[in-house]
Amino acid sequence: MSAFTPLQKHYAVNLTTTQAQTTAVFLFVGFGAQAGGMAFGDLTSAALVPVTPDIVVAPLISSDFDALDLLDRLSALNYRGRLRLVSPKLPNRQIVLRELRSVAFRAGIAIELTDAA
Repeated sequence: MSAFTPLQKHYAVNLTTTQAQTTAVFLFVGFGAQAGGMAFGDLTSAALVPVTPDIVVAPLISSDFDALDLLDRLSALNYRGRLRLVSPKLPNRQIVLRELRSVAFRAGIAIELTDAA
């Protein structure tokens, strides 16, 4: 029997690094069911509390939401952690990052912007 609740087992990934001996719980939002993530519409306090993610990973823009929508939702759910956004290569990445960080700062959320592979 796994120590994870079904929600954690389905939505969260534990990564352990042997050097630092730390564990981070990632919550993937908006990447589709095949990626094992959570749909934006399913992101509620009932879904977020049992997982308690250290890092939320999501696309910058998807068909259902964008990063500003996600920041609003996470802020409303009192999430205070890191948000890693995955995006295609942007022509002016710093402008996008500056705007997102201004909104995230007020919510107590740290933003990272990562280029998609």
